[in-house]
Amino acid sequence: MRALLRDAEDQALIALEVEEAVYDPEDQLLLLYAASGTNYEVSRIVRANADSMIKELAEKVFCDMTQFTATEVED
Repeated sequence: MRALLRDAEDQALIALEVEEAVYDPEDQLLLLYAASGTNYEVSRIVRANADSMIKELAEKVFCDMTQFTATEVED
């Protein structure tokens, strides 16, 4: 799954491919584990459909999505 995050410190947008998402009910956080080995803690969900936001950013030329490759893998 793809996710688009906003950094809490500098408000930078982060687009990533999520390998695993785990909800921690004790801390009320969504933990996202990326293929790159980077992990993110999500404390608030603003918009659930990141695909439309990523498309909007690409159309406005705020990001170049041609630099990322994607392949569909059958289980």
